[in-house]
Parts: sequence; structure tokens; C-alpha cells
Amino acid sequence: MSQLPPVLTIDGPSGAGKGTVSRIVARHLGWHYLDSGALYRAVGVAASWADIDTSDASALVRCTFDTKVQFVEQGESLRVLVNGTDATDELRLETTGALASAIAAISEVRAALKERQRAFSLRRDWWPMVATWEQ
Repeated sequence: MSQLPPVLTIDGPSGAGKGTVSRIVARHLGWHYLDSGALYRAVGVAASWADIDTSDASALVRCTFDTKVQFVEQGESLRVLVNGTDATDELRLETTGALASAIAAISEVRAALKERQRAFSLRRDWWPMVATWEQ
């Protein structure tokens, strides 16, 4: 039996401060940090850039797996690259949040994003990690 990676998840509703607490804990422990909300927003941005219809569940699921998301620490901040482009500022826009909420309402997209989150947690180069978990 292989050893499971140490992963600390902080769960709660959107806007509760999970990201802030998670980044502080991760930095203090020297662990990696995964912002699950940023994954939803990154897929929303990628879908927007590709002009994908947000009601097309199968296209959004494909977009979920086709979108390359990288988290890059830059001093005290965390930059999010979507398909190689720094989309950090765009990910924080209200319109992007609304788009992320719309695609999160699609069960197939949620399942695909949970699979992506699990994939991050299983990457040995990301052990150990702190992750937020959207409710």
C-alpha cells in the first residue's frame, strides 16, 4: 500500500477567507497551495477566450481537461497562469466569478474539476499541500 500524500483542505463558502488562511498556512509549513476556486475561474476564463457556450456541458468538460493551469508564487502573491497567460487579475473580476458560478452549476463540470483537484493532490512534486475546497 502506498503512502497517501499529506493534504490539508480548508472548506467553506465562497468569500469566507479560505484562500487567505490557506496561503498563510501553506507558506508557514512550506507546503504547496491549491486554490480550487481559481480552477473554476480559470476554466471560465479559458472557455471565454475560446468562445465556448457556457451551456454546452461537454465542451466545458473538454475545456476543463484541456486548460493548463499553473500557480506561480511571486513574493507574497500567487499568480495564476491559464494556458501560459497570466490571468490573475482577470480571475478576480466579478464577471469571471459569475462565469465560474455558472459553470460550477453544471454537475459534469464540477465532477471534472474535482478530478483535476485530485490530480494536483496526487502529483508528488506538489506534496505536501494546502487546498481550498469550494462547497
